[in-house]
Amino acid sequence: MYFDTSKSNIGADEQPKVDHAIELLKAAPASTKVNVVGHADVRGDKAKNQALSEARTQTVVDAINTGIGCSVVECRVHPVFRGATKPVADLAKSRRVTIDIK
Repeated sequence: MYFDTSKSNIGADEQPKVDHAIELLKAAPASTKVNVVGHADVRGDKAKNQALSEARTQTVVDAINTGIGCSVVECRVHPVFRGATKPVADLAKSRRVTIDIK
């Protein structure tokens, strides 16, 4: 999922990806684990990029957990913050969150 500059909300273009993950998880065994991984841009203010990446990741985690109807105790979707990853030529792809269903 890609995010607009300085935004942590899920955009209209990205919402179908969250909805698809929710549908997959509803059909998956309860033992299925999910990591939502935030990637930060290496350019610019590192602390600001990290904080924005974490906010984006948490937004996606919350949306999926709400969508699958889990309580705080039973939630199986967790944030993973990788921080600055190697540069990506396309700036938009540096501002991304990936969903890893295991």
